[in-house]
Amino acid sequence: AVFFRQQILSRFGYLSGDRYDGVIQVALLEHWFNVFRGWSHWTSPNYFYPYPNTLGYNEGLFLNGVLYSFFRALSFDAFLANELVNMTIKGVGFVGFLAAARRMLKLPFEWALLGAAIFTLSNNSFMQLSHAQLLSVSLAPVETLLIYNAVQALLSQQRRRLFIVGSLAALLFAAWLMSCLYTAWFFAVFALVAVLFQLLLRGVPGLRQLGHAIMANKGALCGIAVVAALSLLPFVSVYLGVGRQRPWSEILFYIPSLFDSF
Repeated sequence: AVFFRQQILSRFGYLSGDRYDGVIQVALLEHWFNVFRGWSHWTSPNYFYPYPNTLGYNEGLFLNGVLYSFFRALSFDAFLANELVNMTIKGVGFVGFLAAARRMLKLPFEWALLGAAIFTLSNNSFMQLSHAQLLSVSLAPVETLLIYNAVQALLSQQRRRLFIVGSLAALLFAAWLMSCLYTAWFFAVFALVAVLFQLLLRGVPGLRQLGHAIMANKGALCGIAVVAALSLLPFVSVYLGVGRQRPWSEILFYIPSLFDSF
């Protein structure tokens, strides 16, 4: 309510988008609504008609589109439905951070609540609200919690739980990639860095324990790998196609250098 106070106090006369990126986002979400009604092919937004397979020219916004279609089905207009999607995604981030802080960091409820509030009221998120796809960073605590629970199941050799939770993590990450490549990519980069540091801190005994756990649960891990590969097929089919049509030099221009990352 604090984050979206301007919208609420104006009875949604004020919206977070603008006449450029905001309208593009609503058009793309309306595309997903048409897809779920069987009116459009999922890879071909109609605003580039008659050119096909142009979804990859922008963020996919798949998860946003699922939520948006629900609100549109309830007869909300396009711009209001878009705003409700943003509020829902922010709410998911708040609850996800609260749960992750309690489960992973073992924080008391009051401190977990403070952390969730700071994460939700992030000023840079507020200032970039016209690029609402960046709100998908709210998925980070949920994805982290799923990975954490999968690792716990791996180390305790709970194969069924490992497969279920690991598969959910793979499915969510694939859907996240199809929603906003930027935030999912940087989550993966920093998660990899965090895992490498954990392995360094745990040393040889930790590596030995992890190796034994992997060998003991190789069947469940192979199952997760299959789920991950299948769930990534839509993303690969959309964005590798764009990579072939657009010069890589143009794409690489927007990628941070190693110095930028540090």
